[in-house]
Amino acid sequence: MRPAFRVMAGSTDVSAKLGDRLKRIDITDVDGVESDTLELEIDDRDNAVELPRKGAILRVWIGYRETGLDLMGTFKVDETGVETNPATITVHAKAADVKDSFKAQKTRHWENTTLGEIIAKIAGEHELPPNVDPQIASRRIGYIAQTEESDLHFLTRLGRRHDALLAPKNGSLIGVQRGGGRSGSGAALGGLVLRPGDVTNARATTGDRPKHAAIEADWYDRDGAERRTVVFQQPDAEGAIMRLPHPYQSEEEALRAAEARGRELGRAEGSLSVDMPGRTDVAAERPVTMEGFRDGVAGRWTIEQARHSIEGGGYTTSFECGKGKGGGDGTSGGGSGGGGGFYE
Repeated sequence: MRPAFRVMAGSTDVSAKLGDRLKRIDITDVDGVESDTLELEIDDRDNAVELPRKGAILRVWIGYRETGLDLMGTFKVDETGVETNPATITVHAKAADVKDSFKAQKTRHWENTTLGEIIAKIAGEHELPPNVDPQIASRRIGYIAQTEESDLHFLTRLGRRHDALLAPKNGSLIGVQRGGGRSGSGAALGGLVLRPGDVTNARATTGDRPKHAAIEADWYDRDGAERRTVVFQQPDAEGAIMRLPHPYQSEEEALRAAEARGRELGRAEGSLSVDMPGRTDVAAERPVTMEGFRDGVAGRWTIEQARHSIEGGGYTTSFECGKGKGGGDGTSGGGSGGGGGFYE
């Protein structure tokens, strides 16, 4: 299998110009609001490569000549470095989804609404389509304040309450359950199944982190004019009870917050790092089942960060995982997808 790439700068295909000058492509896909990144290392042996301007838009496809290429993202150049010995240009870019408008501070409140309605409102303000998993879109929000806080930070905070990823990704504002193995439309992502022959190396660790038998959260009962408590019992867990610090507007919100914190603690119980031959279907938030491995590695995980690298004539993929929770269909996503057979 021969690795291949395609790079578009704006509407211009620059793949042929780069040719054998492209020494390295690194694409990192992350699961939070932190931007996905692209790094290109280019041989500048005769100073014939034009430096990209800051803010230039790059689209990158990678894969194999035999099976075609897959679009890995749209990126905005934020930094370019030049080295004279050896003559090298390094281009760094971040995902183009996060507009500057997301970073502007706002003060407002949200009352008697749903998670889906909040995401739709914010998406419209930034001229993005909302793409929300129906399973979380209907969750009720009694009241939440956004005080001198950017939409990006507010979405992160709101997402943590619901153990969800709320972020601009792939040209839309998405809302999905973390570790749920679903896209913003609610469609199953298609879990990966990897066996020992599929990977180069796998490294797993188990953390000696505090165990909590239950998570408690308070809510204010307006009808009874009193403060009440809900308890989320951790399955198969022993230890102290964790109490969330702030009260919630309803019993449902309190229970959601307690459950979200429990799921977050569950993912922190272990980590997995995998190196393998290049596969473009390895992506953040995708569930992966390690099948046929020893205890400690075997089982269900959720990809938190994936890195794709083409360098020295080879294509490799590596990824980091937390303990898997929830959804996914547990089936293999196959090899590199058929992206149309573009290559130079």
